[in-house]
Amino acid sequence: MSYTFYKLIHFVGIFMILLSLGAVFSHSFQGGTKANFKGRKLFGMIHGIGLLISFVAGFGLIAKAGFSFNSGWIYVKLAVWFCLGGFPVFFYKKPSSFLPLYVLFVLLAALLYSVTYKPF
Repeated sequence: MSYTFYKLIHFVGIFMILLSLGAVFSHSFQGGTKANFKGRKLFGMIHGIGLLISFVAGFGLIAKAGFSFNSGWIYVKLAVWFCLGGFPVFFYKKPSSFLPLYVLFVLLAALLYSVTYKPF
């Protein structure tokens, strides 16, 4: 598979993660709970599939581009990936802390974009 194909699939996975988290954030912000969220299973599946797709395609990109797996930016992306994977849990457990979690979410998304330039 080509580098462009891996990149497209990687971005599709990232979009799936961010859109599913947006749905969970919106539901929680409006006072919803985990028990009364009718789309919880659907958005949970979209979130998990997006995580898997972005993970696999990301490593495909690394291998295709010939980067070393010991680069600092790869560790940063993995740390962000783990944080984004756990966001629904934090949001269901602490819905009152919407603003700090949302700001952290936006900063992590911006960090994901900045890693495109591989600054470290």
